[in-house]
Amino acid sequence: MRLAVLLHGQPRHLEQGAWWFKNRVFPEHFKHIQVDYYCCFWHDGTPDLEQRVQDAYNPVQMSFHHYDEHINKFIEDVQYENKHCGEKQLLPQQIKTNVLLDVDKHHMSSFARNFWGQFLSCDLMTKMVGDLSGKYEVVCRTRSDIAFNPMGEEHWMRAFHNMYKNNIFDDKLLSDWLYVKSGNAYVGDFAFWGKPATWYNYTKDFYNNCVKLATVDKLMWYGCHLEYEMPFPHKTWMYLSQYSYTDWLSFAVVWPTPYASTLIRQPLDMSQETYQSLATKFAQHG
Repeated sequence: MRLAVLLHGQPRHLEQGAWWFKNRVFPEHFKHIQVDYYCCFWHDGTPDLEQRVQDAYNPVQMSFHHYDEHINKFIEDVQYENKHCGEKQLLPQQIKTNVLLDVDKHHMSSFARNFWGQFLSCDLMTKMVGDLSGKYEVVCRTRSDIAFNPMGEEHWMRAFHNMYKNNIFDDKLLSDWLYVKSGNAYVGDFAFWGKPATWYNYTKDFYNNCVKLATVDKLMWYGCHLEYEMPFPHKTWMYLSQYSYTDWLSFAVVWPTPYASTLIRQPLDMSQETYQSLATKFAQHG
C-alpha cells in the first residue's frame, strides 16, 4: 500500500514529528506500507530550514513560501471584492473580522491574519504535487507537529483496504473526528485521509474557493448567529467542501481502530515519550 503524507503549514517541531512518524507510526519494519513524505511549509526565517526538512523527512518534493506575500495578496483580493458590499453587515462581528478580514490590515489581529494560513498552504501543496492518483493509494494531509497513536500495521492495512472495497468512499475524506453541534458540522483538522483523486478534487482550486467563501458566498456564515460557541475554523473545511461536492466521515467511527492524534507542543526526546504522555502534555498546554 503506497501512502503519501502531505505535511504543510508552519514547520513546527520538525525533528520530533519526523522521528515519531518513522519510529512509531510507520516504522521501517512494516512490510506492506510504503510511505513517502511531501513538505510545503511557510518559511520561518531560519537559515537552515531546507536542510532540516531534508534531513528529517527526505521528502520526494518540498517547497517553502513567504507567508506575508501570500496572505497580503489574499487580504487584498478579499477586501477588494467586499469593498462596496453591504451584505457583510448581516454577519457576526467575529466572522467579519476574522473571515472577511473587514479591518484595516495594519490593525488586524494576529488571529485574523493567520486564520486563512492553513488553507492557503493546502492550495500551495496541491499546486506542488498535483493529482497523486496512480502513484499512491492513500494520501494523508497533516502537519509537522502531529503525533498519531501508534497502531499495528494490520489496523492501517484494514482501514486502507476498506477505502477501496466500496465506491461510496470515492467522494469522501476522513477526518480525526466529525461532530454535529445543533445542526452544524465540524471536523477535527489535525489530519485528513482519502484517495488521491478525492483530495485533489477538494483542493485543486482552493485559493479561489477561499476567496469566494469570504466574498461572493459570505452569507454561508449567516448561521453563525445561532451558535453560542463558534468554532468557525473547524467549520471552514465544511463550507469549502461545497465547491467540490466532497463528503466527510470520521476515520475512527467508520473503521473502529485505536486511531487517535495529538500535537507535539515541546521540544522533547521523543524516544522517551508515549502517545498518552504526548496527549497529556497537549491537553495541559491548552
